[in-house]
Amino acid sequence: MARHHHRPRRQPGPRLPHRLRRSRWAGRDPGGSRWPEPRRLGPRLASRVGGRVVRPADRHGLGRRSRRHVDDRDHPTPPGRRRAAERLTPPARLELTRRPGNGPDASLLGDLAGALVVELGCGSGHNLAHLTTHGARCVGVDSNPVKIHRARTLYGHLPRLQFRHESAADCLRGLRPGSVDACLSIFGAFSFIDPRPLLAAVAIALRPGGRLLIVLRADDRHDYITVLTRR
Repeated sequence: MARHHHRPRRQPGPRLPHRLRRSRWAGRDPGGSRWPEPRRLGPRLASRVGGRVVRPADRHGLGRRSRRHVDDRDHPTPPGRRRAAERLTPPARLELTRRPGNGPDASLLGDLAGALVVELGCGSGHNLAHLTTHGARCVGVDSNPVKIHRARTLYGHLPRLQFRHESAADCLRGLRPGSVDACLSIFGAFSFIDPRPLLAAVAIALRPGGRLLIVLRADDRHDYITVLTRR
């Protein structure tokens, strides 16, 4: 009597959104970015959020495309596109938190008329550009050459404002001791490097009564703001 071997039926994989079933959408996010082949992710890794297949890191809004603390004005130019040189007017207020319009304003730094303000990790220079409207002389420092180029493109035309590509400690050591009225680190240098040598350099550069403003991320929704005064 002949024996018949029955091959087990193959279990169906995860059901993909209709837009991703066609071959021309395979491995491509509807927004246009290239992702791995959705069918290769497997049932445990593939998930559907808002009608599209996403990577696990993006499932809870932690991906690079959904970070709330990133300023839209700082997004880099996509590959293959050229951004025309543009000049911006100074922002209307000093933004100290990740939520525009919330938090203290420039009055936290006192009278800025004629004051020398140094921002350690200035990024694109939006906050320093606002402080120039209060009559301050501003120096922005950043170790990222792309950020410095962007800041010079946006606000290099403003008076009493300059941007330097160097480390924060080297910039402070190059200034005359006791000549700085205020130092800022708004999600800047104090968020990325050892604060001890940087605090020592700030203490030498600040004048008596000068202020050090530090803004750090406390958690995903809250920011920590502190102001220290030089004795």
